[in-house]
Amino acid sequence: MVLTIGASSLLFLTAGNVLLDILPTSDVRRLGRAAELAALSRQSATQRAGLLDANSWIDPKVLTEVADSKAMKAAESSCLDEVSRGVLAVRLGALDQAIWSEARDRDIQSLLAAANRAVKHRLQCTPTDGNAWMLLAQILVQQGGDMASLTRLLDLSYFYAPAEKWIMIPRLRLVGTLVDTGRISIPPQHGLDIERVIRLGEPREIASLYSEAGERSRQLMRTVIDRQRLDRQVRILKIIDALGVSYPVPLNCRPPVLNGPPGVELDLKRPAELVVACAE
Repeated sequence: MVLTIGASSLLFLTAGNVLLDILPTSDVRRLGRAAELAALSRQSATQRAGLLDANSWIDPKVLTEVADSKAMKAAESSCLDEVSRGVLAVRLGALDQAIWSEARDRDIQSLLAAANRAVKHRLQCTPTDGNAWMLLAQILVQQGGDMASLTRLLDLSYFYAPAEKWIMIPRLRLVGTLVDTGRISIPPQHGLDIERVIRLGEPREIASLYSEAGERSRQLMRTVIDRQRLDRQVRILKIIDALGVSYPVPLNCRPPVLNGPPGVELDLKRPAELVVACAE
């Protein structure tokens, strides 16, 4: 599981000035590029990895130098908002890069521990950061932590970030994966995240979430998608269909079975067209 989709790029953008004091400018730009591509791309993990070329990565040697530098060590103990965000952006970007490049497990675990320390320090400084609570939950899952602690972390993320779309989308991915695999029961707030993202999100974002989800999550999403305004619903369904993902339509929207002569094929309509036909 890539931990920082949707999070590291925004942290990077808000902490750019701090990073310029820690990293060479060219490497800051490459770190931002890698995080941005990871955040904007909504395909499968394999497809996302293919979008990131060698020029997107920060030089691993530079990362090592930064991790051991006096500037970074000083920054890691600071509670200034931009500084703690900057440190977290570096740690998450390095972890993303290691996962995408299929680094050795030992190296990934080391970077995971560093990201864990950075997000915990961020929360010590700013305990109302709902995104940081979600990131800590993601790291806990990666580390195989217990579900009781995970539930508490998610509760804090829901409490402090109830309606920020850029936080809700990765949170939906995380919780959806855990629900679909039977690791947790559906949190009460999960339905609110689904409702808000489908009501306010871009159709492409919604279609991407649907295509990546397991069947249980898709069922929850369909109950909300089917209640959207007709034009919005059609836009979402067209993108889902273009992604090659099935979307069951209500029984009364399905075409009748034709008992015509052999060789006559039924012209089946796409889900969006069926929904429009039902509304007429």
